[in-house]
Amino acid sequence: MSVGQGYLRFGVPSLDHLNIKYHATALTPVPGERGAYRLRIAPDANVFRAAEEYGHEPLVARAEPNYFLSIDRPPVTPDAVRTELPSAPSDTVRIPR
Repeated sequence: MSVGQGYLRFGVPSLDHLNIKYHATALTPVPGERGAYRLRIAPDANVFRAAEEYGHEPLVARAEPNYFLSIDRPPVTPDAVRTELPSAPSDTVRIPR
């Protein structure tokens, strides 16, 4: 494995083609998972399509997205959500926007 022109090269034409297509830049072992590796691709790449395409490669046993959640905004504080509880059984709950 080597890095050439900013992307990974395995010396396997079909995998090298996918590495170029998805701008793969790093391959790192997954801790605690023998034989499993994490492939870093471009941030704007379609990870589901990439996983599907890599998964069709004969040398790849399994490819799946890394479900790592990233939140770009601060969490909602309890004070940010207010509700009006019904005062009588016939009332409805109103949640102001």
